[in-house]
Amino acid sequence: MIEFGELTPDLPPEVSGCTVAHNVLPSASGYHPLPSLGVFSTNAINSKALGAFSSKEDDGTILNFVGSATKIYKLSVAAFADVSISGDYTVAADDHWAFVQFGNTVIATNFTDVMQTWTLGTSSAFAVLGGSPPKAKHLAVVGGFVVSANLNESGTLLPHKVRWSALDNAASWTASIATQSGSQELIGSAGQSPVQHIVGGEYATIMTERSIWRMTYQGTPLIWSFSEIETGRGLAAPRGAATVGRNTFYISEDGFMVTDGTSSTPIGTNKIDRFFFNDASPAHISKMTAGVDPVGKYVFWAYTSASIANDSYNDKAIIFDYVNNRWSTAEFASELLFTATSTAVTLDNLDSIYGSIDAVPFSLDDAIWSGNRLLLGAMDKDHKLAYFNGLAADAVLETGEFQPLPGRRSLLTNVKPFVTGIAATTTIQTGYRDAQSNAVAFNDAISLNATGDAGVRSDSWFHRIRANITGGFDTARGIEVKWKARGRR
Repeated sequence: MIEFGELTPDLPPEVSGCTVAHNVLPSASGYHPLPSLGVFSTNAINSKALGAFSSKEDDGTILNFVGSATKIYKLSVAAFADVSISGDYTVAADDHWAFVQFGNTVIATNFTDVMQTWTLGTSSAFAVLGGSPPKAKHLAVVGGFVVSANLNESGTLLPHKVRWSALDNAASWTASIATQSGSQELIGSAGQSPVQHIVGGEYATIMTERSIWRMTYQGTPLIWSFSEIETGRGLAAPRGAATVGRNTFYISEDGFMVTDGTSSTPIGTNKIDRFFFNDASPAHISKMTAGVDPVGKYVFWAYTSASIANDSYNDKAIIFDYVNNRWSTAEFASELLFTATSTAVTLDNLDSIYGSIDAVPFSLDDAIWSGNRLLLGAMDKDHKLAYFNGLAADAVLETGEFQPLPGRRSLLTNVKPFVTGIAATTTIQTGYRDAQSNAVAFNDAISLNATGDAGVRSDSWFHRIRANITGGFDTARGIEVKWKARGRR
C-alpha cells in the first residue's frame, strides 16, 4: 500500500508522504474527515468579530463574549445580546479586543477605549474598569496580576511597554512598591519591538514582532524580572498564537513555531512553511487568527489567501496535529477562531430557539447540546457563531510521486483506495508526467466499481494518485496500485 503519509508540500514530491491533504484532519494512521462549519447562533453581531472569550461563573453558567468595532455581545443560549457600555466603543481598523478572566471579573481592552469590566453573576452590561488602567492592545493574567502591553498612555503610544496591576487587585494601576503595581519598557536586541501577544500563567511569555521575553515574578522590590529568550524572531500576527498547556504555537516570519517559554522550536520547516507563505496574502498575514481544538488536539490557523486578499475574512486554514506533529490544509470562511464553551440546551428549548426541530443545525445526539464542552468555535463571514459540527467537507488527498519500477515507464491499470466509512463516495484521478521538469497532468476522475477499485489507464514515467472523497468517512489510509512495465523509451 502507498500510504497517505505526512503532508510535506515543501519537500520534493518523490519523497513527500502526501503532496495534498485538504479538508481533512491529520492523525497517526492517515486522515479523518474535517466537519464543515455549522452555524449555531440564531442571530449575527453587528459587524466583523474582533475578539472572543469564554468564561464560567461559580455556579457553572457559561458565558461567551464576542466584540465588534462598536459593541460587545454575550451569547445567551444561542442568541447574541448586546451588553456594551452606554455609548458603545470605537475600535480602530487594525485593532482587536482582548479578554481575560481575573477572579470573578472579565476584563476587556481594545486600545482605544478605557478597559472594560464585567462582574460574573451580577453584571448585565460592561462598565469602565476603575483604578486608571492603561489603554492596551494585549492582556494576560500572570499569577495574581493583570498584565497589559502595547500601550496608549494619554495619547503617547508605547508599543514596547508592559504595565501590570496591583497584586490581587485589577482595579489598581498606580505604580507602587506597596501594591506591587508597575511597568517595564522592553528594549532588547531588536530595539523597541512592538508587543504582539502575552501568554499568562505562572510566568508570562511576551511575544513581540522580533523577539520573545519571559517575565518572572521576583517579589519586592524588583517585583518582576525580564529576560529575552528569543532574538531575531517573534510573532508575525497578534492573534496568530494559541496556547496548549505550557506550549504556545505561533506563526513567525520564519514559519510555524512552538515555544515553552524557554526556547522556540520550528514545527513547519521542510514541511508546510514555504507552501503557506506562497499561498497566503503577504499583506494580510497580520490578520491571521489561531484557535485550539482541545478535543481533537489540533491547532488551526485561519489566513487570507493571495487569491482573495480581502480585509473582511480569512478563507483558508492550516491545521496542526500537535500530538503526532502532522499537518493538513482546509478551506472555510471565518473572521475569528477561538476556543468556546458550549452552553446546555434541552430538547424542549430547541423549538423556541430555532423555530422548529427541522431547523436545528446539528444532530440531536451531538454532545454540544450537553453544555460545558470545550470546542473550537469560529465567527463566520456573516458574523455568526459556528462550530465544526457540520457535514464532512469535500476532501482531497494526493500521494507523493512514485515510479513503480525505477528507470522504466509503467502503465497503471487499477487503483484501490483504502478509505473506510459507508457514507463516503471516492473517485480517483491519476497524475502523470514523463519528466520532473514537466507540469503534472491529471486524468479525469474515475468512480469505484462494486469491489472498490478504479480501473485506470495511465502510461508514464512518474505517477501520483489523487483521491477525491465526498460524504462522511472514517479514515483514509492510502491506495494500492496495479501496474505493468513498459518500454524504457
